[in-house]
Amino acid sequence: MRLVKQSVSGPLRVAIQAALLLLVACAARAEIIDRVAVLVGDRVITQSEMLLQIRVAAFLNADPVSLDAAGKRQAAERLIAQTLIRREMDLSHYPAPNLPEADAVLATLRKEPRFAGEEKFAGELARYEVTEEDVRQQLLWQLTLLRFVEYRFRPAVAPSEQDLRGYYEKQFLPRWRKRNAPPPAPSFDDSLPEMEKAVAERMLDDALERWLKQTRAQTRIRFREEVFR
Repeated sequence: MRLVKQSVSGPLRVAIQAALLLLVACAARAEIIDRVAVLVGDRVITQSEMLLQIRVAAFLNADPVSLDAAGKRQAAERLIAQTLIRREMDLSHYPAPNLPEADAVLATLRKEPRFAGEEKFAGELARYEVTEEDVRQQLLWQLTLLRFVEYRFRPAVAPSEQDLRGYYEKQFLPRWRKRNAPPPAPSFDDSLPEMEKAVAERMLDDALERWLKQTRAQTRIRFREEVFR
């Protein structure tokens, strides 16, 4: 069977060439918008992920959106930590929370005074250029992080009496005196439940920070500096 070679007319050829040029331009634009910002081992953080992190964090904290070099760097550091933790979760088969739990947190968030009514909430989303799903996913990550820290580090956290007495003298009493009337202040024993919780949370934060520092030192992390200008 002989193949028949079909010729393409001049106008059609021009149209095809124009379409191809448009596809190339769109591909180039997509590459610029979603280009690599940071490589964390074999995992990628894109520029669009970094910019979304900035906008969602600003939305949740009611802060201005900072897209300067410092703001990008801070967002990248948060995403690096998130990437390292997600990798550890994958390795340990950690069961993450599900979306309905994030929905409950989102429902509480929507009751804040600055989101008075559906229109106000939608307006704030539009002002920060994020979607409700973006916010939901960030809240889900925060839940995941809190539970992972408990799961990973809580067994090793046990405040000693020395830890608690140091906290009582150096932090609890000075803070109580600043907020309240003159003595008598609550006794050490009466303050134990509150102090045990506070000291344990601080120790969990310290344990996570040490783990992140060690894990980061063992991971090759490469920044694409041109993205942060």
